[in-house]
Amino acid sequence: MENIVDIQDKFDFVVIGAGSAGVRAARMAASMGQKTAVIERAALGGTCVNIGCVPKKLFVYASQFPKHFHHAKGYGWSYDEDSIIFNWQELVKHKNDEISRLNDIYAKILTDNHVTIYTGHASFVDKHHIRINHNDKNDIIIHADKILIATGCTPTRPSIKGAEYGMVSDDMFYLEKLPTSAIIVGGGYIACEFAAILNGMGVNVTLAHRSQILRNFDQESVACITKHMQQHGIIFKMPVNIIELQKTNNTITAVFDNGDVVTTDLVLFATGRHPYLDRLALNNADIKCNDKGYINVDENFATNQQHIFALGDVIGVPQLTPYAIRQAMVLTSRLFDDGHQKMAHEFLPTAIFTYPEFGTVGLSEEHARQYYGDDAIKTYKTSYRPMKHILGNDDDRIMMKLVCQGHEEKIIGAHIVGDNAAEMVQMLAISMGMGAHKSDIDATMALHPSNGEELVTLR
Repeated sequence: MENIVDIQDKFDFVVIGAGSAGVRAARMAASMGQKTAVIERAALGGTCVNIGCVPKKLFVYASQFPKHFHHAKGYGWSYDEDSIIFNWQELVKHKNDEISRLNDIYAKILTDNHVTIYTGHASFVDKHHIRINHNDKNDIIIHADKILIATGCTPTRPSIKGAEYGMVSDDMFYLEKLPTSAIIVGGGYIACEFAAILNGMGVNVTLAHRSQILRNFDQESVACITKHMQQHGIIFKMPVNIIELQKTNNTITAVFDNGDVVTTDLVLFATGRHPYLDRLALNNADIKCNDKGYINVDENFATNQQHIFALGDVIGVPQLTPYAIRQAMVLTSRLFDDGHQKMAHEFLPTAIFTYPEFGTVGLSEEHARQYYGDDAIKTYKTSYRPMKHILGNDDDRIMMKLVCQGHEEKIIGAHIVGDNAAEMVQMLAISMGMGAHKSDIDATMALHPSNGEELVTLR
């Protein structure tokens, strides 16, 4: 054990990681009278703000303009297609400007609440002392009565020959130029979203995966998404495993276990994420992790050391920003206030920003039938060509599905594929959280003409 002599400062509460949840926890603790510090090795805001949700959604918006241009002709707008020019570098510049603005907002939130911000890598010296290492500064050590680990996750790169020639999702937000072709390896939401983004920007995209895409989601909805992605020109190569990458000049050759060899400009590994615990030296504080590498916590987010807590992606699924922020609210409320904040576990809405968009909340039909039995489940669904697409000469359809349980038909799942799916599912999540039944939906007056009215007229 290190002999600790020079302690720079002492705090009631120290947060390691300034992502969305870490910043929320630090701000709330400080507002409740706790002397608080936050330690962050990179930019404030974490994955979501810098290399995740926010820049991804900006890229999604950018990728959808070709579809809007296509619709415009049916509505009387004319334009010279040769004059439509997409500038990738300009998009990245504006994205970077927006992220910098958000970084400044996060810094102001913390400083306005008198939170001390340390920049550097944190590592445990012992159960109450943390060393902060910054490359161009001397190490410092601080003391903490209570500690929160909120360091999130980082992309996983597969252990194959030539893996260094591929990129991970973090890299995609800083590409110097847009490739002509790309192979995306993976079948989760990150893989599918980047496939749609690059496809919308004119890149020839191949999506390769060892099984089916989005296997934990409602499969009828996934089939609808798959069909539309293929219609938009995305090539599906599955089930396959990539076994090697080779690079010649600026060209990458991907070798698959079925014997296929494909040459491309870019390979993106979207093959999962793992908890970011590098350099934390958890063993110095005797903090235990599970066999998947996530930090073990109890129902109060406490590790095996009762004054050290962990939350967000670093403790495992569900890896959703709003869920992690809610965990931070619950934890700080319990530690420093009256404990009135509670977690809502049952209906967690989420969206996959493919084209078309997929919004979902609650159980898939498959999971509902597995849990409750076939006889207890009834589904209501529709598929139609929305009004906007008719004059826009677009064959894409919208699919909606409600999964109901029991004689009273309580709604336990809702799945929408199509424009504004995320917005509609967010509203459905409110109703489902209040225990809505199909009869409640039936009794709701339709708003015409809208896509949402189809939900209240399902038969």
